[in-house]
Amino acid sequence: MRPEKLLEKGPNQAYCGIIQLRCENPEKLDRIFHFIRDAATKGTYAISKVTEFREGFDFYLTDRSLLHHLGSQLELRYGGYRKGSEKLVTRNRLTGKPVRRSVIYFRAFPHQPGDVVIYQGKPLKILKVSKRIVALDLAANKNISFEYKEGQVLEQLKSEEAHVSQHQPYLMLLHPETFQPVKPENQASLKKEVYNVVVIGSRVYIV
Repeated sequence: MRPEKLLEKGPNQAYCGIIQLRCENPEKLDRIFHFIRDAATKGTYAISKVTEFREGFDFYLTDRSLLHHLGSQLELRYGGYRKGSEKLVTRNRLTGKPVRRSVIYFRAFPHQPGDVVIYQGKPLKILKVSKRIVALDLAANKNISFEYKEGQVLEQLKSEEAHVSQHQPYLMLLHPETFQPVKPENQASLKKEVYNVVVIGSRVYIV
Protein backbone atom coordinates (compact mmCIF):
# COMPACT_ATOMS: atom_id res chain seq x y z
CA MET A 1 0.00 0.00 0.00
CA ARG A 2 1.33 3.42 -0.92
CA PRO A 3 1.72 6.18 1.68
CA GLU A 4 -1.54 8.05 2.21
CA LYS A 5 0.01 11.35 1.19
CA LEU A 6 0.33 10.04 -2.36
CA LEU A 7 -3.43 9.63 -2.57
CA GLU A 8 -4.43 12.97 -1.05
CA LYS A 9 -6.99 15.07 -2.82
CA GLY A 10 -5.57 18.08 -4.60
CA PRO A 11 -6.46 21.71 -3.82
CA ASN A 12 -9.06 21.86 -6.61
CA GLN A 13 -11.83 19.24 -6.61
CA ALA A 14 -13.01 20.15 -10.13
CA TYR A 15 -11.69 17.94 -12.93
CA CYS A 16 -11.91 17.72 -16.71
CA GLY A 17 -11.14 14.05 -17.18
CA ILE A 18 -9.96 10.76 -15.73
CA ILE A 19 -7.08 8.42 -16.50
CA GLN A 20 -8.06 4.92 -15.48
CA LEU A 21 -4.77 3.06 -15.03
CA ARG A 22 -4.77 -0.72 -14.66
CA CYS A 23 -1.88 -3.22 -14.62
CA GLU A 24 -1.52 -6.77 -13.24
CA ASN A 25 2.22 -6.28 -12.59
CA PRO A 26 2.57 -4.49 -9.20
CA GLU A 27 6.12 -3.23 -9.86
CA LYS A 28 5.22 -1.81 -13.26
CA LEU A 29 2.01 -0.33 -11.86
CA ASP A 30 4.05 1.47 -9.22
CA ARG A 31 6.40 2.96 -11.84
CA ILE A 32 3.50 4.18 -13.98
CA PHE A 33 1.76 5.59 -10.91
CA HIS A 34 4.77 7.76 -10.14
CA PHE A 35 5.22 8.75 -13.79
CA ILE A 36 1.66 10.10 -13.96
CA ARG A 37 1.86 11.71 -10.55
CA ASP A 38 5.17 13.43 -11.28
CA ALA A 39 3.98 14.70 -14.68
CA ALA A 40 0.69 15.97 -13.27
CA THR A 41 2.20 17.72 -10.25
CA LYS A 42 5.11 19.40 -12.06
CA GLY A 43 4.50 23.14 -12.02
CA THR A 44 0.72 23.45 -11.72
CA TYR A 45 -0.89 20.81 -9.52
CA ALA A 46 -3.17 19.12 -12.06
CA ILE A 47 -4.47 16.24 -9.94
CA SER A 48 -7.86 16.73 -8.33
CA LYS A 49 -7.82 13.34 -6.61
CA VAL A 50 -6.64 9.74 -6.96
CA THR A 51 -8.68 6.68 -6.09
CA GLU A 52 -7.16 3.21 -5.70
CA PHE A 53 -8.43 -0.10 -7.07
CA ARG A 54 -7.23 -3.70 -6.89
CA GLU A 55 -5.21 -3.44 -10.11
CA GLY A 56 -4.74 0.29 -10.48
CA PHE A 57 -5.81 3.88 -9.94
CA ASP A 58 -8.13 6.55 -11.28
CA PHE A 59 -6.44 9.94 -11.68
CA TYR A 60 -8.84 12.90 -11.81
CA LEU A 61 -7.04 15.62 -13.77
CA THR A 62 -7.77 19.33 -14.17
CA ASP A 63 -5.80 19.87 -17.39
CA ARG A 64 -7.42 18.47 -20.55
CA SER A 65 -4.32 18.79 -22.76
CA LEU A 66 -2.21 17.01 -20.12
CA LEU A 67 -4.82 14.27 -19.88
CA HIS A 68 -4.56 13.42 -23.59
CA HIS A 69 -0.78 13.88 -23.65
CA LEU A 70 -0.38 11.42 -20.79
CA GLY A 71 -2.70 8.97 -22.52
CA SER A 72 -0.47 8.84 -25.60
CA GLN A 73 2.73 8.78 -23.51
CA LEU A 74 1.53 5.81 -21.47
CA GLU A 75 0.97 3.79 -24.63
CA LEU A 76 4.39 4.72 -26.04
CA ARG A 77 6.37 4.22 -22.83
CA TYR A 78 4.72 1.17 -21.33
CA GLY A 79 2.70 -0.53 -24.06
CA GLY A 80 -0.87 -1.60 -23.52
CA TYR A 81 -4.50 -1.22 -24.42
CA ARG A 82 -5.90 2.33 -24.53
CA LYS A 83 -9.50 3.41 -25.02
CA GLY A 84 -10.99 6.91 -24.90
CA SER A 85 -14.56 7.77 -24.04
CA GLU A 86 -16.71 10.42 -22.40
CA LYS A 87 -18.63 10.23 -19.15
CA LEU A 88 -21.82 12.16 -18.42
CA VAL A 89 -21.37 13.71 -14.97
CA THR A 90 -24.16 16.30 -14.72
CA ARG A 91 -26.20 18.84 -16.68
CA ASN A 92 -25.76 22.57 -16.91
CA ARG A 93 -28.37 24.12 -14.60
CA LEU A 94 -28.99 27.06 -16.95
CA THR A 95 -28.96 25.43 -20.38
CA GLY A 96 -29.80 21.84 -19.50
CA LYS A 97 -26.97 20.68 -21.74
CA PRO A 98 -25.03 17.60 -20.62
CA VAL A 99 -21.64 18.14 -18.98
CA ARG A 100 -19.21 15.40 -19.93
CA ARG A 101 -15.71 14.47 -18.83
CA SER A 102 -13.10 12.68 -20.93
CA VAL A 103 -12.07 9.23 -19.72
CA ILE A 104 -8.90 7.47 -20.87
CA TYR A 105 -8.76 3.81 -19.90
CA PHE A 106 -5.26 2.32 -20.08
CA ARG A 107 -4.33 -1.26 -19.20
CA ALA A 108 -0.56 -1.58 -19.30
CA PHE A 109 1.23 -4.51 -20.91
CA PRO A 110 2.44 -6.33 -17.77
CA HIS A 111 5.80 -7.53 -19.11
CA GLN A 112 9.18 -5.82 -19.49
CA PRO A 113 12.04 -6.04 -22.00
CA GLY A 114 14.04 -9.15 -21.15
CA ASP A 115 11.03 -11.20 -20.05
CA VAL A 116 10.38 -14.46 -21.89
CA VAL A 117 6.72 -15.29 -22.52
CA ILE A 118 4.64 -17.79 -24.44
CA TYR A 119 2.76 -16.17 -27.33
CA GLN A 120 0.72 -18.31 -29.74
CA GLY A 121 2.61 -21.35 -28.50
CA LYS A 122 6.04 -19.81 -29.14
CA PRO A 123 8.67 -18.67 -26.63
CA LEU A 124 9.34 -14.96 -27.15
CA LYS A 125 11.94 -12.73 -25.52
CA ILE A 126 10.48 -9.23 -25.13
CA LEU A 127 12.79 -6.64 -26.72
CA LYS A 128 10.75 -3.42 -26.83
CA VAL A 129 7.48 -2.31 -25.28
CA SER A 130 5.57 0.50 -27.01
CA LYS A 131 2.37 0.77 -29.08
CA ARG A 132 3.44 -2.55 -30.52
CA ILE A 133 5.41 -5.19 -28.65
CA VAL A 134 8.66 -6.25 -30.34
CA ALA A 135 10.05 -9.65 -29.39
CA LEU A 136 12.54 -12.26 -30.51
CA ASP A 137 11.01 -15.59 -31.52
CA LEU A 138 13.57 -17.88 -29.89
CA ALA A 139 12.62 -20.91 -31.99
CA ALA A 140 12.78 -19.12 -35.34
CA ASN A 141 15.51 -16.64 -34.29
CA LYS A 142 13.67 -13.69 -35.81
CA ASN A 143 11.95 -10.58 -34.51
CA ILE A 144 8.17 -10.27 -34.53
CA SER A 145 5.78 -7.57 -33.33
CA PHE A 146 2.23 -7.73 -32.03
CA GLU A 147 -0.39 -5.59 -30.34
CA TYR A 148 -1.36 -6.17 -26.74
CA LYS A 149 -5.08 -6.76 -26.37
CA GLU A 150 -7.04 -6.32 -23.18
CA GLY A 151 -7.62 -9.64 -21.47
CA GLN A 152 -4.64 -11.22 -23.20
CA VAL A 153 -2.67 -13.35 -20.73
CA LEU A 154 0.86 -14.44 -21.61
CA GLU A 155 2.62 -17.05 -19.52
CA GLN A 156 6.02 -15.81 -18.34
CA LEU A 157 8.87 -18.33 -18.30
CA LYS A 158 11.51 -18.36 -15.61
CA SER A 159 15.12 -18.10 -16.74
CA GLU A 160 17.42 -20.82 -15.39
CA GLU A 161 21.09 -21.73 -15.74
CA ALA A 162 22.15 -24.68 -17.88
CA HIS A 163 25.73 -25.96 -17.88
CA VAL A 164 27.44 -27.13 -21.06
CA SER A 165 28.01 -30.86 -21.35
CA GLN A 166 29.76 -30.61 -24.72
CA HIS A 167 30.61 -28.00 -27.37
CA GLN A 168 31.58 -30.35 -30.21
CA PRO A 169 30.42 -31.64 -32.62
CA TYR A 170 27.39 -29.59 -31.49
CA LEU A 171 26.32 -27.84 -28.34
CA MET A 172 24.69 -29.92 -25.62
CA LEU A 173 23.42 -28.57 -22.31
CA LEU A 174 22.45 -30.23 -19.06
CA HIS A 175 18.71 -29.82 -18.69
CA PRO A 176 18.27 -27.68 -15.52
CA GLU A 177 15.47 -29.93 -14.23
CA THR A 178 16.43 -33.45 -15.33
CA PHE A 179 20.21 -32.83 -15.62
CA GLN A 180 20.23 -34.95 -18.76
CA PRO A 181 22.14 -33.78 -21.87
CA VAL A 182 19.86 -31.99 -24.31
CA LYS A 183 20.44 -30.09 -27.53
CA PRO A 184 19.06 -26.52 -27.30
CA GLU A 185 16.34 -25.58 -29.77
CA ASN A 186 18.23 -22.43 -30.87
CA GLN A 187 21.80 -21.40 -31.52
CA ALA A 188 24.05 -19.58 -29.06
CA SER A 189 25.65 -16.33 -30.22
CA LEU A 190 28.64 -16.68 -27.85
CA LYS A 191 30.61 -19.61 -26.54
CA LYS A 192 30.05 -20.08 -22.81
CA GLU A 193 30.19 -22.75 -20.17
CA VAL A 194 26.87 -21.73 -18.62
CA TYR A 195 23.84 -20.36 -20.48
CA ASN A 196 20.62 -18.77 -19.31
CA VAL A 197 17.74 -20.80 -20.68
CA VAL A 198 13.99 -21.25 -20.46
CA VAL A 199 12.43 -24.69 -20.37
CA ILE A 200 9.28 -25.93 -22.09
CA GLY A 201 8.89 -29.58 -21.22
CA SER A 202 11.97 -31.40 -22.51
CA ARG A 203 12.93 -28.49 -24.78
CA VAL A 204 15.49 -25.86 -23.80
CA TYR A 205 15.86 -22.42 -25.37
CA ILE A 206 18.90 -20.20 -24.88
CA VAL A 207 17.94 -16.64 -23.95
